[in-house]
Amino acid sequence: MRRYALKRIFLGIITIIGVSIILFVISRLSGDVTYLLLPEGATKEDEVALRAELGLDKPIPVQFLIFVRNVTRGKFGDSIRYRRPALELVFERLPATFELGATAFLLAICFGLSIGVISATQRNSFGDMWGKLFALIGQSMPGFWLGIMSILIFAVKLNWLPTSGRGGIPNIILPATTLAWYSTASIVRLTRSAMLEILDSEYIKTARLKGNREQIVIWKHALRNALIPVVSLAGIQLGILLGGVVITESVFGWPGLGSLILDGVYSRDYSLVQAGVLVTSTIYITLNLIVDLLYGVIDPRIRYS
Repeated sequence: MRRYALKRIFLGIITIIGVSIILFVISRLSGDVTYLLLPEGATKEDEVALRAELGLDKPIPVQFLIFVRNVTRGKFGDSIRYRRPALELVFERLPATFELGATAFLLAICFGLSIGVISATQRNSFGDMWGKLFALIGQSMPGFWLGIMSILIFAVKLNWLPTSGRGGIPNIILPATTLAWYSTASIVRLTRSAMLEILDSEYIKTARLKGNREQIVIWKHALRNALIPVVSLAGIQLGILLGGVVITESVFGWPGLGSLILDGVYSRDYSLVQAGVLVTSTIYITLNLIVDLLYGVIDPRIRYS
């Protein structure tokens, strides 16, 4: 198990290094930020001074080495737009993104597993038909459209929930439901297919012949063996929910990390974008590492493969 874990950790570190290189190159290719920061009528001397202040007057390889050195020290520089440390801004927004992403993930897991198991155990029934229909619609419906329709119906027409902002439970219901919709549908579909395959296996028939109750057979024996592909998908979906909430945060005015990175992209704020994307990537890679380690817990055969 130790060798398996060390191998996965090493691959995670290599991935983070690759992400940092790609991030640095793309941010530099996006254009010269000095043209956005200089006021009208700025002289050539002002441009040269600003480029020197931002470190953009140095060769690209030197800029990258400075970037790597600062990242290893946890220093991403000051945000060009906000004039504050970029990493500080990222950490300020992380709790809001974690709150929204974690709530959406819990909704997706609870409803996705439940609907998927019920759909598989009641194959070709009315409930199975609705489960498959839900999975189809959920994976086909754009998130931004669902968010706008939710605001129109539940906030504007019925006046049940607030339209935007972060606050109590009413504020998080619409954005969390919108964000969880696609992930729930994906988990329903995968859980159903995995359960159908497991329920036809010989050891499930043996468990029934031993006199185990049907609920024990389904939720203990069948579901545990069907969880490997579901855990893989759930880990990916959790990373997407935490790192890819830009659209949902924009639609609902949620003050999270996604909307902060989007602002940084619009203003070509190198420091802010680099800090936000690198932190998001690290979270995503860490979650995938945890999923890989869970494989070894769920199925011990994977540890020795």
